[in-house]
Amino acid sequence: MQRLVIVYYRLWILVADRSQARLFQRNKPQDGIHLIQKLDHPEGRMKEREINSDRPGRAFHSADIQRSGYSPDLSATDQVGKSFAQSLAALLDQGRNQSRYERIVLVAAPRMLGWIRDSLSDLTQALVIESWDKDLSYLSEDQVIEYLEKGLKDIDSRVGLSKVI
Repeated sequence: MQRLVIVYYRLWILVADRSQARLFQRNKPQDGIHLIQKLDHPEGRMKEREINSDRPGRAFHSADIQRSGYSPDLSATDQVGKSFAQSLAALLDQGRNQSRYERIVLVAAPRMLGWIRDSLSDLTQALVIESWDKDLSYLSEDQVIEYLEKGLKDIDSRVGLSKVI
């Protein structure tokens, strides 16, 4: 005899950009999504010239008399964004260590999404069921929730919230 077993999991959804992050939770599909934490990162709104008021250093090439400016691998604004991504990954790691969720969905602009994923521990990375490269920072909380609910319906059917045994 087959039985239908409904499997629920606490889901965290991180929606982030360089200047802010919103962490949402859904306990059961019928409970809906609610905001549990908002993180503001004002440094992420700063322009390059505001972050680095000094110009890059100058150096002579040994072969000739030309000078060139040193160029870091990341721009100052990217370094600020990457640093924020690392703090968001630490928040997700902490939530996993405290058993506050079982699965994660990440939503961020492509570059930010990559930095977050690169910063996650392997154990936390294993709980990510979906990543969306979408910037939702300009949307209101209600608009973000509406967008997420539509996307989660598809995830629920693919991940298998119900199983026949």
